[in-house]
Amino acid sequence: MVEFIREAQKEHHKNNKQQLIETILSCTASRREARSYLASYALLESNDIYKQKHQIMKNEIKTLQRFNSKAKIEDILLENEGDDIEIEIEKVGVGEKNGHQMVHNRGYSDYISKVLEDETSIHAHPISNTTHPLHPTHNEIKLTKTIRSCVIRLKFPNDQKLWNDDTLQELGKVLRNVLDLGASPVIVLDNSHISQMTLLDDSNKEYLEQAKSCLRKYLRPQVSLRIVEGCYELVNDELVSAVPAMIAVPVFSGVVPLIIPTVVDMSDMRTKLISGGEMTKHVVNTLCQLNEKHGDSDDLITVEKIVFVDELGGVPSLERGKDSCHVLINLQQEYDSVVHELSPIMGIDSKGSKIDWIPDKLKSEKLKSFMEMKEILQKLPDATGIMTTPYNITKLSSNGRGSEHEPNPLIYSILTDRATQSSSLPIGFGRTRKVSTTIIKWGVTVNIFTAKNLIEMGLESCVKPGYPLCIDIEKLHQLGKIDLSKINALLEDSFRRKFDWGHYMNRIQDRVAGVILTGEYEAGAIVTYEPVSVSNTVKCSNEFDNRNTDWIAYLDKFAVLRAQQGEPGLADVVFKAMQSQFPAELVWRSRKTNPVNKWYFERSVGTVGIENSQWRVFYTGWKAEQWNDARISQYVDVCRDITPSFVN
Repeated sequence: MVEFIREAQKEHHKNNKQQLIETILSCTASRREARSYLASYALLESNDIYKQKHQIMKNEIKTLQRFNSKAKIEDILLENEGDDIEIEIEKVGVGEKNGHQMVHNRGYSDYISKVLEDETSIHAHPISNTTHPLHPTHNEIKLTKTIRSCVIRLKFPNDQKLWNDDTLQELGKVLRNVLDLGASPVIVLDNSHISQMTLLDDSNKEYLEQAKSCLRKYLRPQVSLRIVEGCYELVNDELVSAVPAMIAVPVFSGVVPLIIPTVVDMSDMRTKLISGGEMTKHVVNTLCQLNEKHGDSDDLITVEKIVFVDELGGVPSLERGKDSCHVLINLQQEYDSVVHELSPIMGIDSKGSKIDWIPDKLKSEKLKSFMEMKEILQKLPDATGIMTTPYNITKLSSNGRGSEHEPNPLIYSILTDRATQSSSLPIGFGRTRKVSTTIIKWGVTVNIFTAKNLIEMGLESCVKPGYPLCIDIEKLHQLGKIDLSKINALLEDSFRRKFDWGHYMNRIQDRVAGVILTGEYEAGAIVTYEPVSVSNTVKCSNEFDNRNTDWIAYLDKFAVLRAQQGEPGLADVVFKAMQSQFPAELVWRSRKTNPVNKWYFERSVGTVGIENSQWRVFYTGWKAEQWNDARISQYVDVCRDITPSFVN
């Protein structure tokens, strides 16, 4: 019987490992993405990212000395139903494993007694209760891998209508997968029925007990769960982390902490309930502050993902309509416009449209959550924000509720750091899925130079007279608005070829329609107006100004630095900005052998190969959808006749 159980366990482990590998392969679109993931996250089965975690816990537990009670410390670290976790320690324990002595969960008393014996290395300040190392290297910790955490703010209403038995069970499985992938989830309970700090009365106590009982029931079969409450205090109206070890110890032990949003008001010693958003911000700060005690150049722990789960999921979008939402938000570029759309007062666009399919209460909640996400990402610009629904966060690519075409947004983000689909795909196309998850990045600044924008900025002197209005990039360079040498370097790096700048400037003189650049010239685009013969001018079914058909907006250069070509969303950000400036018609060409053509094809409304040529033509825009064959032949003529400016 014992042998049968062992074989079953081996088979279960083998199946889990196979499922993990299949998940990685199905979610990573390229070898580069797979390698990037494996370089960042240590798979727990093959790499112990918790090596020497006893040192971490020793440093953290010492901060609990002010309680002067071993029993109090034990109560904080453990629950009565404590999980069966083995903590690797030195010279203390009840057995050995792989050359290291081990201690069971309930052996913490001896362990804590030992780590509190040596009081010479730190002293407690009599007023602030903070600890100060006497030696600069006292708190230095050497880890083989950085622990990468995902903070998940879980909206759990008091009526519990948002979750059911199935989604809660699936959530446990997803958390297990997240751990297996090398990430460390931290859950914050979002008590959405309160908007500000309130006293923990009987009704709130009942709500918290029900929430804890429910989550414990469904999550513990899959992961080791530690319920954490009382680790924050309100001192002079400021929330402080009184016992960071209560969060740190579970994370460093491979346990999932469930943070309950309660604080102790030190003015009256009463427990109060705060909003899930406020608690999430403080939990993130606590995790980040753990690195301050760590003397190594590498971070001890990083916060990689910030996940908000609620009934709306992604951020509603006027552009995408009722049944979808923003795919990717670049905060440095789009924050103000998104806030404007969600505002119940200002949320009307230039066409008079507004987001009226969502109740104002939910829209206001989403706006507040979005602003809280921005506040976190502004402090953690390398982290990724995810706003999604309970249904999406509990998808498993290995069963019928998900597939490689519609993966779990958290797992997909861990593996690729991308949105589940590209944000620059044309809206309304059959191949562009409607989504209910939004990926949010602090992102990059985007500088857009068109005649319209320059006039709005008071730079009319950089706009060339005539029709259509073009811009003077040499004058912009002289004024320090753009750097032509950096644009040249960007083009040569991206295309890996020497660029003849003089030849190029002669060709595009007096016809530059727009220049779009990210803040540090990581990516950019140059659009020109290319003339077509007036005698060959062709109209579409709608009546347009004749002059509009005399010029074609041509994407002359689109470049991303090679080092940034794997950067998630960077090309999408530039392409979307370009489309916003030239929504009617945009044409470009690419070599028929260019591996990027699949990406171009997905973003075009049509494509045609030029006979007896190395070029393929792509075109997009609402006008381009309506042109007849004669207009498309003009696209071909323009793309055929342009002379390359790269040196052979």
